Amino acid sequence: MDESLPPPPHAGYEDWADRVPPGTDPSTAPRRRGAVTAAGVLLLVSAGFSFLGALILLTSGATPTVTGLGSARAFAAVLAIVGGLHLLAGVLVLARSNGGRILAIVLASLNAVGALSQLRSATGFVSLAISGFVVYALITNGDAFRRRTRR
Repeated sequence: MDESLPPPPHAGYEDWADRVPPGTDPSTAPRRRGAVTAAGVLLLVSAGFSFLGALILLTSGATPTVTGLGSARAFAAVLAIVGGLHLLAGVLVLARSNGGRILAIVLASLNAVGALSQLRSATGFVSLAISGFVVYALITNGDAFRRRTRR
């Protein structure tokens, strides 16, 4: 009877150990904080809802219910631009860019001001809470973002 045992199973990530730059410990690599990740994901979700709202507004033939907003196409264009800015901010926050952090704080602050006018409904309260969280998370975790070094 042969007493030799097969090699132990492995997850497959051991082969990547030789790809770590020399002199660095992968266990101490800087990681994105959970609050920063949540803020970036919320910005991406907000972008998706803005794009969805613009698409629905353009395809349904409906007119905005608030007077003075102009045509449905103009309102959809504004929604698409806001969605694009939220998308850009979300991607930059997830990449830990300080410029993206500043853009996201400005956008979330403007969104919070807009949500104040809708506090009578549940969506206004939820929008205010989400915007407040994004601003809080990005301000309190400012040290997690890369900054340009001056020469």
